[in-house]
Amino acid sequence: MHGFKKVLEDWLLKVKPKRILEWGPGLSTEIMLDHAPGAQVLSIEHHEGYYAKANQSLGERVRLVHLRADIANSSYATFALDEGPFDLVFVDGRRRVECVMAALHVLSPGGVILLHDFCRLNYQRLLLPLCELVEIRDNTAVFKTRLCP
Repeated sequence: MHGFKKVLEDWLLKVKPKRILEWGPGLSTEIMLDHAPGAQVLSIEHHEGYYAKANQSLGERVRLVHLRADIANSSYATFALDEGPFDLVFVDGRRRVECVMAALHVLSPGGVILLHDFCRLNYQRLLLPLCELVEIRDNTAVFKTRLCP
């Protein structure tokens, strides 16, 4: 069910992030707090109920932001553009392609983006030309920014 768990743990240990961005708090957030205890975590959630649940369980250890993703002028995917840089970004929420594209703009040098559920063909078609694919494991892709010539 949570195929991303080992991939996320491994990359947290490799990158040793100081700042983490994620779309979709939950088990991934707990893993981040366990494997990068000193890191600052910004987590963005679209669903009011999940946001309330995460807020109860994570409290002050994580900066949680609730933003609707189902309206045209939502800043759900772009909220973090003024919040970077981030050493590790985990995308497991709504509007994933938009989130990855925004993450490319806030990723620190040497940072990585993990995208859960990468098996979806529309994700692959849109993101592979834009990102350097580092690894695919357990339905999770790991990207770095593709350097422009």
